Amino acid sequence: MAYREAQAQLPLLCKTCGGPVESGEGLSLHCPYCGVDDRLPDDELDRVLELKRRVAAATRSAVQLDHAAALLADIFEKKRAFLRVQGSWLAILGFVSVYAIAGSWSAIAKAPPGYRLGLALHAAMGPMFVGGIAISFVFALFLGRISYRRHVRPLLLARPPRHPGEPARCRSCGAPLPDQPGPFMRCTYCAMQSLVTPEIQRNREALLAEEERAYRERARGVVTATSHRSVHMTRTLVICIVLVYSLQFVLAYLASLSFPSV
Repeated sequence: MAYREAQAQLPLLCKTCGGPVESGEGLSLHCPYCGVDDRLPDDELDRVLELKRRVAAATRSAVQLDHAAALLADIFEKKRAFLRVQGSWLAILGFVSVYAIAGSWSAIAKAPPGYRLGLALHAAMGPMFVGGIAISFVFALFLGRISYRRHVRPLLLARPPRHPGEPARCRSCGAPLPDQPGPFMRCTYCAMQSLVTPEIQRNREALLAEEERAYRERARGVVTATSHRSVHMTRTLVICIVLVYSLQFVLAYLASLSFPSV
């Protein structure tokens, strides 16, 4: 009875590949992926500790989201949130541009013809200084979203349900996920956040086949490497800002050349 209660509360995972196992008579277990036959300890406390140890091992092998990564992933998953973040930077660029044009229009119009181009280039340095940073953030977010969709998102997807109509399962321990709002759902047992999307139900059979393949590879000792895309986003942002400031110096140089020589 105690074993059945522990089975209902904690997922049963294979000690070799971490996949969900089938319970046999008594305390025996059999993994359908790597074929390992196992047996849980006879003592009730030892059984619970062993089950928790396996869940913890599965959690360590999965990619966990910290606060910054979870916020960024949430923005990338919600289309409105992503457009809202990008739109705020574009709005800053528009405001600075309008302010610079309105402030310098009168001086440019009253200046002698030979000075107008130089004054216009000087006036463009203000929007370029502030708006260039805004454009850099927009470009970095856009490339970050593409990289996230290609490299990170597949690692965060929840496991598909074993049968149609059932809830998606935790990507770490395979336990059924509770019904929660938002694209990310937190597992009750291992606290892992999994991404739940409609495509999981649509592609259930293909994802189940992929899950089986992953367990078999893990049983053979294949270690999956995790890519950290935030480094690429930071590098893109720095390069964009350097290019913006370089262009500003070019504008200043062109503006100095455009003034008539005395």
